[in-house]
Amino acid sequence: MNRRAFPWVLMSALALAAPVRAADVEIPRRWATSAPTVDGVVSAGEWTGAQATPLLHGQLRTMNDAAFLYVLIDVTDDTGNDVTHGSGAADFFTLSFDNDLNRAITPNVDVVYAGCQDNRDFVKAYPLGGGAFTGCRNTDPASLGVPGFGPTAASGVNHRFWEFRLLFSEIGVDPATWTLASGEIPHARVNVGVHSANPAFESGQPAPGFYPDVANDMFQLDLATIPLFPAGSTGPTFFGVGLVPSSYIDAAGYANLNIPNYSYSATAAPFGGNLNVFGNWFLSFGGAAKYRVLASKNGGPAAPILQTWTNFRFNGVTLNWDPVAFAPDGAGRYPIPNPFQLWYLPYLLISWQTGSFGDGTYTLSLELFDAANNPVAAPAGNSLTLFVDNTPPNPVINNIAYDGVNACACAIVTQGDSPRGFTFDISYTDANGALDGVSLGGIFGNNQNTGTIFSDSYASHVNEDGPHRWNGETNVVVPAAAFRASTSCAYSFILTTSSRTQNGYSRLFGGVQYTTSLTILLGSGTGSISGCSGGSLSGRLDLNSDALSSSATPGLKAYLGKAFAEDGKATVEESGVLSGLQPR
Repeated sequence: MNRRAFPWVLMSALALAAPVRAADVEIPRRWATSAPTVDGVVSAGEWTGAQATPLLHGQLRTMNDAAFLYVLIDVTDDTGNDVTHGSGAADFFTLSFDNDLNRAITPNVDVVYAGCQDNRDFVKAYPLGGGAFTGCRNTDPASLGVPGFGPTAASGVNHRFWEFRLLFSEIGVDPATWTLASGEIPHARVNVGVHSANPAFESGQPAPGFYPDVANDMFQLDLATIPLFPAGSTGPTFFGVGLVPSSYIDAAGYANLNIPNYSYSATAAPFGGNLNVFGNWFLSFGGAAKYRVLASKNGGPAAPILQTWTNFRFNGVTLNWDPVAFAPDGAGRYPIPNPFQLWYLPYLLISWQTGSFGDGTYTLSLELFDAANNPVAAPAGNSLTLFVDNTPPNPVINNIAYDGVNACACAIVTQGDSPRGFTFDISYTDANGALDGVSLGGIFGNNQNTGTIFSDSYASHVNEDGPHRWNGETNVVVPAAAFRASTSCAYSFILTTSSRTQNGYSRLFGGVQYTTSLTILLGSGTGSISGCSGGSLSGRLDLNSDALSSSATPGLKAYLGKAFAEDGKATVEESGVLSGLQPR
């Protein structure tokens, strides 16, 4: 039998006898930040960003943008510069696509790219089933395929290669269907065949045969969906914390976010409580399947954070949000979730429960691993610094004095003539300099209040005790003009402090209070203090804070930008027979 005449009957019989499997060989995705020039010349760096996949006689490189799949078949073993068309001895290729992904020949839907025996280097044909194909047809004008001969990054020895630009609509790809809710990574199914005249060899991969049955295993070529990242990178490693993007966290680890019409703001704000740290699940594009989160405190050695948290994944069958627990394996590794499944908190790297960690400056980083737990090179920008503060501010009413004389526990104070009144010796401090505001006021009677007796805020003390720090004040006597009660009643005086510490959704210590009480009677003359048998006046500290909780509000939203070129529908009357086929 002529070497170029394909034994279709034998091929069909073998395909029918072979067991059907459902384990395509997956090829990771790569976004083509810069589209290669399809001209039969591999220029330096032109295919560097593509995914490399070994072939029996060389290498396959693939990448895509929003409209095209780019393919380089790099046949490093074919060092003979033979012709690439015609019906005689030649070098040729096949790219067989299962356009509807159904693992079966669908006549006039699935497509094969190859050379043609009428001397065209790049045509397409449609399989008809039973080993039959249409004749050679011109591709859409937007699709290109050009042979080349020379050196590439895979080998400096001159050899055969083919460059391709394939229009999505021609291979069954529609970016408009790329949605998070599908739960499936967009992909194409393709088989690659190469034939060399000199030296003589032929192969098909992954399915054997130059024009294989698409029911056999093929390459599952995953498709990148968005141009997130600059050339040579996979984008930012850490997206941010809660509603605070990483670019609004300064080098010292403080949040500074004040954007008009944005739902959250923070100024010189440390982090504390439970922190939803969001990051780049698309690191899987670089071969990573698992990761460890490392934390270095105050410049010390980095150690893995070993914690368990829950996220919610949408169930397309029950239409419910299913809780999914994320726990480290024995080596502290977490799986990178599928970014094309629908998660309630997209890109949640870790819910870091910092309450068991001491206050300080922490630098987070990732260690990456492939599916076999082999280390993968860390991406650029693999660092996020957070100043962690889980210590609330400390307000204290040291003394309440009437007309310069300190009152005491259980005191009954008769307020005399003006200007005699009350002053307060107060302290309000924050161990980590995160004090935000302080106010002093009183309540009495039936939901009545004294109004603000004294207040102060960070805005008046920015960087007073160092960068981002206001430590507060001690033994401050306020107000300047003594406070006078308006009616006889039992009064409770409340000193309230707040901290700038937050968890990316809200403040942790929004109202830490210290309260003292005494009875004030209206009188005349100098007034008096009585009932001081109980010793010096003391108060009560209240921590009104949900210090270690975090909001369940999703911190980031993913959006897949989509665009694709419509099929130009350019056709010509078919003619000729695909390379490697017996003429009908």
